[in-house]
Amino acid sequence: MVKLGFITLNGEKENWYHKLQSYSDIETSRLDELTENSEQDSYDAYFIVGGASQLADICNAYMKSVQNNFCPVWIYKEKCNANDRLLLYNIGAISVFSEEMHQDEIIKAIHNGLTLIQKNVEDKNKETIKRNNEEQFKLISENLCVHLGDKPPIYLTKKEYKTLSLLYSASPRAVSYKELYEEIWGLPYDEKNYRIANIIFHLRSKLEKDVRAPKFVKTVRSNGYLFNSNYK
Repeated sequence: MVKLGFITLNGEKENWYHKLQSYSDIETSRLDELTENSEQDSYDAYFIVGGASQLADICNAYMKSVQNNFCPVWIYKEKCNANDRLLLYNIGAISVFSEEMHQDEIIKAIHNGLTLIQKNVEDKNKETIKRNNEEQFKLISENLCVHLGDKPPIYLTKKEYKTLSLLYSASPRAVSYKELYEEIWGLPYDEKNYRIANIIFHLRSKLEKDVRAPKFVKTVRSNGYLFNSNYK
């Protein structure tokens, strides 16, 4: 869940806070004052409601919010001319809102930005997991084996290795029974899925700690199998 630090400088915009809190995918925390000891690095973004505050006070709040953690900051200032907006953009604000925009429009724009931040975080986490898993899972074609971390190599038959290699290369896409059959046996698909299921059974017996709850080779019902590249 994305974390938003809510900073209000004049205390007159309580309804902003409650509307942000209405989104279940945002953890909004009210920060009445930012100090040098504030835990800025625990937030993914900030929304500064400056209201009728002086431009200098808003700039000061911005600088405090990003002093230890440079992250997206949205700013609301009731009376905000072009020069004020340009200054706020120059110091790093993502968007500067003023009273010309409806409150619901502003809140939605902030929510969309936070949703994008959350997706980027999730994508990075998935990529990290996948990269770590790739370091732990290595196919060695010369020896028809697979290495799982620092464990001894697991040796496979030719059909087992080819099956695993096909699934691994296609991940995260599932490989159909038809594609597996034609690639492994080099013959037209005859719907003899039990032959593929038998190979998968032997593969799981060698790879999985619990064949009843496989983490490497997953079954895609009525379709085929896939290699779970995000296994843990």
